[in-house]
Amino acid sequence: MTTSLTSSSIWGRWLALPAAQAVFRDLPARFLPWEVALAEVEARPSFSGYLEAVAENLSARAFWRDGRQLGAQLYASGEPGSRPAHLQQLGPDLADGHLSLYVLEPELSYLAHVCSFAEPETPLTPPQLLEAELASRGFSGVLRQHGPEGHRDLFWYGGRERDRGGSDLSQITRIDLFPAGESTGGGVDATRLLAFWNSVLALSGRNEPLERFWRAAALDLADDHPALDPFAGEISIQGNTLSVSSDVPLEELAPALLAAYRGALNRAGLRTADLELGALREQQPLVWRAAGLDTEA
Repeated sequence: MTTSLTSSSIWGRWLALPAAQAVFRDLPARFLPWEVALAEVEARPSFSGYLEAVAENLSARAFWRDGRQLGAQLYASGEPGSRPAHLQQLGPDLADGHLSLYVLEPELSYLAHVCSFAEPETPLTPPQLLEAELASRGFSGVLRQHGPEGHRDLFWYGGRERDRGGSDLSQITRIDLFPAGESTGGGVDATRLLAFWNSVLALSGRNEPLERFWRAAALDLADDHPALDPFAGEISIQGNTLSVSSDVPLEELAPALLAAYRGALNRAGLRTADLELGALREQQPLVWRAAGLDTEA
């Protein structure tokens, strides 16, 4: 069996997607071939959602946002995850399958696509406090809850849950996060960087919140990093939690946060080498480097 895979070696995941708004559901591909279904989608110029095909030992999905094709993924039984696929070449492998077309909000279709391959993050915040933290940092991505029955996926955009896929769980045994800010071929955006720094501050200020040390450092550094000016209100802190205005460009935000953190640690008499940041560095090496912490002693 050919699988029409790209050459990418990065495994993704098969998310539990919202499926309440179906244009059609479980139509046999012998009556509605994959190529005809694609033409049906292309005839909808503002379509947002996904086309799903399920055949024996093989499943495929393709995503659109506001009429723009985002990409496709393929999952074959026995493989460790899904892989990117060539949209137009999937037809022969799905000839004996069934097709469904679902409508999603444009933002959720985007999340479904990028979070299928986003780098996973293990939250350090206790579960009972996690939703409040995600809201405060404006999290966009997928929160996966694991339980005895399997898992369900909660789709967050702009700091609030927008929809979910999968069945209810009798209990939650583990949580994973798939942030939308980082995907295959993607980098670290401001949302992802801010989330990372809030995790760093939570660990660094475990014995005493860093707020007063951060404020003092920011005041001294405002001439070199205008975003830290407390009177401008672009970067603020409460306890160990930062808030950042969306107007601050990433190229200004990254060095400002690093400088303020260094200043706050110096005033608190702390060193990164003495803090328990090893797990965070292992879990998010790309963001660790983007934050500038790989240069710390």
